[in-house]
Amino acid sequence: MLGPLVRSAPTPPAATQAAPQSSPTVKARRYEGADRSRLNAGWRAPDTSANVEIAESLGTLRDRSRQVVRDNAYATRAIDLLTTNLVPRNGYRPIIDARSASEEQRRAALDLWERWGERIEPTLAADVYEVQALAVRALVESGEVILRRRRRRVGDTIAGHALALPLAVQLLEADYLDDRGISVSPDRPTSRIVQGIELDQLDTLRAYWLLSHHPGDYIDPALGRYDLQPSRISARDVAHLYRPLRPGQLRGVPVLSPVLQDLRQLDDYMLAERERKRLEACVMAWVTKQGAASPADDLPVEAFDPESELQPVTDGDGYMLERLEPGTVAYLNDGQEVKFNQPTSTPMLGEYIASALREVASGTGLTYEQISGDLSRVNYSSYRAGQLEFRAHARRIAIGTIVPRLCMPLWRWFVESAVFMGQLPPSAATWRVRWTAPTFEPIDLRKEIQGYAEATRAGFMSWGAVAELFTGMPADLAADRVAESLEVLESKGLEGLTTYTGGDNGSASQDAPAPVDDDDGDDESDDESDNDET
Repeated sequence: MLGPLVRSAPTPPAATQAAPQSSPTVKARRYEGADRSRLNAGWRAPDTSANVEIAESLGTLRDRSRQVVRDNAYATRAIDLLTTNLVPRNGYRPIIDARSASEEQRRAALDLWERWGERIEPTLAADVYEVQALAVRALVESGEVILRRRRRRVGDTIAGHALALPLAVQLLEADYLDDRGISVSPDRPTSRIVQGIELDQLDTLRAYWLLSHHPGDYIDPALGRYDLQPSRISARDVAHLYRPLRPGQLRGVPVLSPVLQDLRQLDDYMLAERERKRLEACVMAWVTKQGAASPADDLPVEAFDPESELQPVTDGDGYMLERLEPGTVAYLNDGQEVKFNQPTSTPMLGEYIASALREVASGTGLTYEQISGDLSRVNYSSYRAGQLEFRAHARRIAIGTIVPRLCMPLWRWFVESAVFMGQLPPSAATWRVRWTAPTFEPIDLRKEIQGYAEATRAGFMSWGAVAELFTGMPADLAADRVAESLEVLESKGLEGLTTYTGGDNGSASQDAPAPVDDDDGDDESDDESDNDET
């Protein structure tokens, strides 16, 4: 029955089928960004996946990013600022949920974490918080970094320091990943390896293929006896810190990738400008002769006839002038004159640099004031508005990337080793753990505290939310720290230091001392207005 039905189905005419492609109405409704006219003929927009695009460019992007950071002051500042703002001042510290463990268990676990964290990196002999900072810096500079779990024997030491747990963490640059395209795992035909990362038939992460040493290490001649055949390391022993920007993306790209060309061109422009200024600063003079040229013009000084009328320009002692010095008196022949070069100026130099730095700041997520250090054109309100946007961006990277890809693997390795050694109960594997968040210094402490206090009293914010902004700790832990501080002050007889005299509306309370009048009787407030420059 289906055969006749299919054969009898009417076939639309060719003109009707081509109408949607050639209809002027359809063309008019297209997106201008998809227009394929001659104006966009050079616009390259391949439809490749994120991994294919990264595979073709990652090595060059990573190398150029490192070079720019080494040699460009603005790139160095950008990386330093991002690292500083993405890592809390005291590092990412674990906070065990009170509902997961008892007070005694929490204190014992955190004490063990601090003792183990004193030395965890065998090559650098770094502690856990220095490893965090180095990993985040590699994240923004190189786009990714590898942390490998290295199990040790009981009693092992790092730089003479006894390990609290038989566990070390090796920090490796992303160059260790074997990124030679896509291949099939030799012992697992159903798996595939994409840029050094092994995935199974369900695209689940299984392992990393790491090289035995850095492929660019040419210092140690002993490395010549090793080959670059990669080794398969289970994904449970590797923490891969990178920031995925597209679904399915397996490798990370440097933060400076969108602005590498701008930084390079800015360097070239500044070099050319400095060389031009240096050359123009050298006062040069030309001696010109009026009248017809003579064949003797091209002869060396020794070839001049002493009796000839065309003689070289000499000083008072009869020596030929080759350079101008202070106090020089030159004797010119008849028909000769001296012309000096006229240095020029570049009036738009500052505007060009500012425009280039704004583009670099936009590409890195920073503000122009941060990357340039120029605060001459901002006031409190404009600077704080820019800082709020940057802080939200930094917190997003910290919470969405650094905590799950760096902090949680470190905690999992720590707990597994501690449970294996019997120093933590088996239930520690199920404890809920949070991490301290990056905090930012207030731009104007008085104004911000008053604003947050009023928002809290009005019910728009909770005390815990404000405490987390200033301390990076959740409300319960921040309250515990405040209570402990109050107890210490009271034991020392200094409880008066914590008395708030701001009143309900930020004004002085009745118990506060009255303000002292100025000698001239001027009662005007000394507070800075929002229009004052910072």
